Amino acid sequence: MIISGFGYGIKKSTSEVITGVVATSVYGVLANMGLIPYEIVLVFNVLSILGVIFLIEKAPFWSLTYLIGWVIGIIFMISVGLLSWVDITIYIAVSIVSIMIKLGVLNSHSSHSI
Repeated sequence: MIISGFGYGIKKSTSEVITGVVATSVYGVLANMGLIPYEIVLVFNVLSILGVIFLIEKAPFWSLTYLIGWVIGIIFMISVGLLSWVDITIYIAVSIVSIMIKLGVLNSHSSHSI
Protein backbone atom coordinates (compact mmCIF):
# COMPACT_ATOMS: atom_id res chain seq x y z
CA MET A 1 0.00 0.00 0.00
CA ILE A 2 1.37 3.38 -0.96
CA ILE A 3 0.71 6.21 1.46
CA SER A 4 0.67 9.63 -0.15
CA GLY A 5 0.30 13.24 0.86
CA PHE A 6 2.61 15.86 2.23
CA GLY A 7 0.03 17.14 4.72
CA TYR A 8 -0.81 13.64 5.87
CA GLY A 9 2.89 12.98 6.52
CA ILE A 10 3.15 16.07 8.71
CA LYS A 11 -0.02 15.14 10.62
CA LYS A 12 1.14 11.55 11.10
CA SER A 13 4.59 12.36 12.47
CA THR A 14 3.35 15.08 14.83
CA SER A 15 0.47 12.94 16.08
CA GLU A 16 2.84 9.99 16.70
CA VAL A 17 5.14 12.14 18.81
CA ILE A 18 2.39 13.96 20.72
CA THR A 19 0.56 10.71 21.47
CA GLY A 20 3.77 9.14 22.76
CA VAL A 21 4.62 12.14 24.95
CA VAL A 22 1.12 12.31 26.45
CA ALA A 23 0.88 8.57 27.07
CA THR A 24 4.36 8.41 28.62
CA SER A 25 3.54 11.36 30.87
CA VAL A 26 0.21 9.92 32.00
CA TYR A 27 1.66 6.48 32.72
CA GLY A 28 4.61 8.04 34.55
CA VAL A 29 2.36 10.17 36.76
CA LEU A 30 0.05 7.25 37.52
CA ALA A 31 3.03 5.06 38.42
CA ASN A 32 4.54 7.79 40.63
CA MET A 33 1.19 8.16 42.43
CA GLY A 34 1.13 4.41 43.01
CA LEU A 35 -2.07 3.98 41.02
CA ILE A 36 -0.51 1.56 38.54
CA PRO A 37 2.54 -0.66 38.90
CA TYR A 38 5.74 0.64 37.34
CA GLU A 39 5.84 -2.51 35.23
CA ILE A 40 2.98 -1.05 33.17
CA VAL A 41 5.27 1.85 32.22
CA LEU A 42 7.95 -0.65 31.19
CA VAL A 43 5.43 -2.58 29.07
CA PHE A 44 4.39 0.69 27.41
CA ASN A 45 8.05 1.44 26.62
CA VAL A 46 8.51 -2.01 25.06
CA LEU A 47 5.36 -1.50 22.97
CA SER A 48 6.72 1.87 21.84
CA ILE A 49 9.91 0.19 20.66
CA LEU A 50 7.84 -2.38 18.75
CA GLY A 51 5.93 0.52 17.18
CA VAL A 52 9.20 1.97 15.90
CA ILE A 53 10.16 -1.42 14.45
CA PHE A 54 6.83 -1.56 12.58
CA LEU A 55 7.40 2.03 11.46
CA ILE A 56 10.79 1.11 9.99
CA GLU A 57 9.23 -1.87 8.22
CA LYS A 58 6.57 0.32 6.54
CA ALA A 59 8.85 3.24 5.60
CA PRO A 60 9.92 1.85 2.18
CA PHE A 61 6.28 1.96 1.04
CA TRP A 62 5.78 5.67 1.81
CA SER A 63 5.40 8.03 -1.12
CA LEU A 64 8.05 10.73 -1.47
CA THR A 65 5.57 13.51 -0.64
CA TYR A 66 4.42 11.68 2.50
CA LEU A 67 8.04 11.09 3.52
CA ILE A 68 8.95 14.77 3.08
CA GLY A 69 5.92 15.79 5.14
CA TRP A 70 6.78 13.23 7.81
CA VAL A 71 10.38 14.48 8.03
CA ILE A 72 9.23 18.11 8.32
CA GLY A 73 6.82 17.09 11.09
CA ILE A 74 9.64 15.33 12.96
CA ILE A 75 11.88 18.38 12.54
CA PHE A 76 9.10 20.51 14.03
CA MET A 77 8.74 18.12 16.99
CA ILE A 78 12.51 18.27 17.54
CA SER A 79 12.45 22.08 17.41
CA VAL A 80 9.81 22.30 20.15
CA GLY A 81 11.73 19.84 22.33
CA LEU A 82 9.29 16.92 22.41
CA LEU A 83 11.80 14.23 21.46
CA SER A 84 14.64 12.68 23.43
CA TRP A 85 18.04 12.13 21.83
CA VAL A 86 17.23 8.45 21.42
CA ASP A 87 14.00 9.31 19.61
CA ILE A 88 15.77 11.88 17.45
CA THR A 89 18.41 9.33 16.47
CA ILE A 90 15.80 6.71 15.56
CA TYR A 91 13.67 9.13 13.54
CA ILE A 92 16.67 10.54 11.69
CA ALA A 93 17.86 7.01 10.86
CA VAL A 94 14.38 6.03 9.58
CA SER A 95 14.27 9.22 7.49
CA ILE A 96 17.72 8.73 5.96
CA VAL A 97 17.15 5.06 5.13
CA SER A 98 13.73 5.82 3.63
CA ILE A 99 15.10 8.64 1.48
CA MET A 100 17.99 6.45 0.33
CA ILE A 101 15.52 3.73 -0.68
CA LYS A 102 13.39 6.26 -2.56
CA LEU A 103 16.46 7.56 -4.39
CA GLY A 104 17.53 4.01 -5.28
CA VAL A 105 20.72 4.11 -3.21
CA LEU A 106 19.55 1.16 -1.09
CA ASN A 107 17.73 -1.92 -2.34
CA SER A 108 14.25 -1.90 -0.79
CA HIS A 109 14.10 -5.72 -0.93
CA SER A 110 16.71 -5.97 1.82
CA SER A 111 14.43 -4.08 4.25
CA HIS A 112 11.74 -6.79 4.10
CA SER A 113 13.82 -9.19 6.18
CA ILE A 114 13.03 -7.41 9.46
